[in-house]
Amino acid sequence: MNAGALRTEAEQLYRSKALDCSEAVVHTLNRALGAPLSADALKMASGFAVGMGGLDRGGCTCGALTGGVMMLGLLYGRSTAFGSAPLVLAKSKELRDWFVAENGTTSCRALVQGSDWSSPCRLEQCVRFTGAVTAKVAEMVQPISDGAQPDLGEMLAFISATTAPAGKYVESTPQAANV
Repeated sequence: MNAGALRTEAEQLYRSKALDCSEAVVHTLNRALGAPLSADALKMASGFAVGMGGLDRGGCTCGALTGGVMMLGLLYGRSTAFGSAPLVLAKSKELRDWFVAENGTTSCRALVQGSDWSSPCRLEQCVRFTGAVTAKVAEMVQPISDGAQPDLGEMLAFISATTAPAGKYVESTPQAANV
């Protein structure tokens, strides 16, 4: 994955207002991975935009950051109940720590504090967050050389088995742990 090209793509999607921050990160990285997620992934990412609900109703964790964590979950998260996925937490912490070191906080409200939401300055600030997170996640998943290559086939089978037609909810019953 070319982190610089992915950064540019995500930034353009956000700048053009085609997608919000979390959506642009998920869409761009999903495409770069060969689109293992359906278009429904954008629906899942939509609620994380603008700090999970907008500055007037939320303003919590930066949407770009949550989009990045969602994609780390796709690659390193568990795909079965009671499964093990130690890398997803380590990778998520790495991304969060990097974001805080770069920006001082993960709070959308604090990141844009004092900015008029419609101002070009605020837009470019969020464009930068969106592109930077996309590039950082791309860099984090490239050097998978320690045998921890994610098995997308297994994950896709799980997604297919637990995904219902549009508008339907599939209830998954956790399997009992072997004791």
